[in-house]
Order: sequence, then structure tokens, then C-alpha cells
Amino acid sequence: MKNKKKIVFVSPPNLTYGTVSPPVGLLYLGTVTKESGRDTVIIDAASLNYSMEETIKLIINEKPDYVGVTAVTITVEESGKIAKAVKDALPDTITIIGGHHLTALPEETMTKYPQFDFGIIGEGEITTVSLLNAIDSKKNYEDVDGIIYYDNGQLITTSPRERIKDLDSLPIPDWSLLPNLINIYSPPPHVVDVFPSIGFNSSRGCPGKCIFCSNSVFKNKMSSLSGNRLYEIVSQLKNEYGIKEIWFGEDNFLIFKKRLLEFCKLVIDNDLQMSFVCSGRIDNVKSKDDLLLMKKAGFRQIWYGIESGDQRILNILQKGITVEEVHKVVNWTDEAGIDPCGYFIFGAPGENEETLSKTLNLALDLKLRAAHTSFMIPFPGSKFYENFRQYGVYNENVLDMYKPSFIPFDLNEEILVKYFKRFYRDFYFRPRIIWIYVKRLKNPHNFMKLFRGFIELVKNIK
Repeated sequence: MKNKKKIVFVSPPNLTYGTVSPPVGLLYLGTVTKESGRDTVIIDAASLNYSMEETIKLIINEKPDYVGVTAVTITVEESGKIAKAVKDALPDTITIIGGHHLTALPEETMTKYPQFDFGIIGEGEITTVSLLNAIDSKKNYEDVDGIIYYDNGQLITTSPRERIKDLDSLPIPDWSLLPNLINIYSPPPHVVDVFPSIGFNSSRGCPGKCIFCSNSVFKNKMSSLSGNRLYEIVSQLKNEYGIKEIWFGEDNFLIFKKRLLEFCKLVIDNDLQMSFVCSGRIDNVKSKDDLLLMKKAGFRQIWYGIESGDQRILNILQKGITVEEVHKVVNWTDEAGIDPCGYFIFGAPGENEETLSKTLNLALDLKLRAAHTSFMIPFPGSKFYENFRQYGVYNENVLDMYKPSFIPFDLNEEILVKYFKRFYRDFYFRPRIIWIYVKRLKNPHNFMKLFRGFIELVKNIK
């Protein structure tokens, strides 16, 4: 295409805490804009550890016609700075924002950051191409579903766009749009074991009603790649890029049983010989048989959202599980030969020192190989965001899951931090857990990764 337009997608600078995952959302966007005939560049500033100044310089040097910036709540300020700098240097460049924060608070975000010309509400693949087509052909923007924009100083929001029901309808991600996969990307040190490894999300949405999750983009509707398409992507990553382990980071990998069985059988029948890690809900596991098949296919770890050891807190969080179910599923996973791991939350609404202690004790009692905890945050788009004032005090200037921003009425920051540090110290500095990680040091790739992870852990708990 002669004089084809250029779009630059940006993942803004952000702390990664040792987790460097590909920006799969931007990758899909870049793939569809590239297929639509546009010169497409992705600047993954977060993964490449670029400063704000480096990121802005790279964008301006590209002289793009469009700049699309993604934003979650903890990065929206950085996204706004990028758009402002682009507008100052290249006033004719169209700036676009998308992601969870914009989708949860579209008018508020566009009002606070008027340097953005357009906002993409919800899933972006179809909307972005439709918007770019409308801009290029100078058509009416009101005909583009799923956007918010300024018209003579007034914000206009168009009709919502329907969810993409079949993710197989999207093109296979063009991994060449990202920097070297092997050298740049890697799951967190407590997850990765086989190198080279990479993170990838194969489904969207969640049927759960947990009050702490922002479901602004995908709501409670689920969509996923088929088992066959997932196998196609995974085998490409192995055969063309040398990837040996994949971390399926979405919350609900286990929910699509038909897809799970299809994928596992394809991996086994084709002797793919890869390693996999995934996350799943406790209530998605109905028997040990599926876990045994997953083990045969190469699944090494499953991370469960356990959150709390107190049933009252689980009920407040609307997890839809019981402590007894947690014990049962973790035991099944262990018996199947897959390492069970757990996510936990400190500072939930209604939390007190007794419930914190129960959570710590549960983490220590379960046969978990790894565990992770973070502080509760009232994310925009979550149910908790709507009524957090009933349960405690929130400092919206602290947007870090490793620093308490929400303090329940029956607790204070000092107690929360004490239990946070105690959780990691008591869990990881046990002979059984230490021995697990000592054995993993036999892999030379693991040594530096685990060493850096250990240093980070010590910093957080001292």
C-alpha cells in the first residue's frame, strides 16, 4: 500500500516485579491493524524497562499517524503523560486510549486526560480497525460502535460493541511485532521452571462474581480459543521461537472442559513435549480425572484463587467456594502429580487480625508448592469499588498491590504489612519449600531468575 498510515501501540512504563509477560492484548491489536494494511509498531516499555523519556522519544521518532496507549488503573497516569508529550511534539497525531481503566470510567478518564482524541471501550480489535477506517475516510464516528471521543469540545459515546464470541475469528498473533521473545519475556520466578518460557492468555472474561475483580471489559461473559487453535498457537511458539513452557495467565483456563480435553489430547497425540502452567478457579475442578490428563499433557503447576482462609471473608468476596473445597481440590491436584499453588488477598472488606491469621494458617496447612498474596484494591469496574467506603478507608494515590491502599475498619496499615511480610517469610522459609527451590537451581537458567526473585522477596519482607 502506497503511503500507508502508521500506528504505534504503547504499553506504558510500569514496574514488573520480575514478571515480564507479552502484552497479548496489544499484540492482537497490532496483528489486526497490520493485516488491515497499516504500518504497525508495538513499544512494550513496561517489559523493556524503558523510562518515560525513552518511551516518548521512541514514539516521536516513529512519526506515527496514530498512537494507541493501553491503561490499567495503576498506569493511566503514565498513559496520559505519553499522550500529552505526543500531542506537544506531533499535534496532528491521533491519540487513542484503551484498556480496563478507560472502559470502567470512560467519561472520567477522557475528561481528566483530554489529550486523548478517542477512547476504545471494551474489546479493541474490531473497534480499532473500524475507527481507523472512519478517520482515514473521514466518515461519521457515530457509526463506530464502542468508542468515546470529543466533538466540538463535547464528549460523545457511541453504542456499545458486542463481545467477540469466537476468538478463533481473530488472526493468530504476529509475534514478530514484539522484541525477542526468548530474551525479553518470562513468567515470574515462582512460576517458571523450563526455559525459554512465555505467558499467554487464551480466553477472556469470567463468570465469577468476586467483588474485587474489574470486569469492565469482558463482563461475566466468557470466550476462548478452541483447543485446536490453542494447539496451533502453542506449537508455533515452540517450533518457530523455541518456547518450551507456557504460562496461561487468565483466571479461568480450566472452565472450558471440552477445550481443555481437546488441547491436552492434541498435545499428547502429537508428542509436543512442552511444559504448561495455568490458573483456575477451585470450583472448576470437579474430579481428579481431568487433572491426570493434564499431567500427562505436560501441565506442571495450577494456580488457584484461594484468597482467604476464613469462610466469612470468602462469602463477602463472593468467591462461591468453601474452605473444605479448597482442601479437596488442592489434594487432588497434588495426587495427580501437578504442583498446586495459591493466590491470597490481605485486607478484604470485613477483615480483622483473626481472619488474617486464618489465611496464613491455611496457606501453611495446604500442600501448596508456591503462594502469592497481595493487598485488596478497589479497582474501578469492580463491585468493591462501588461500596468500599462501607468497609474501610482507601488512599487512591497508592495503586500498588504490594502496598496497602485500602485499610479495613478493624485493621491498620501496620498490622496489614506485618501479616504480609509474615506470610512470605513463614511460607517460603520452610525446609520443604526451600528444598523445592534448591532442586530447581540445577537448571542454570533458573539460578539467576530465582536469585533475583529471592532478593526481591527479602526486600519485601525485611
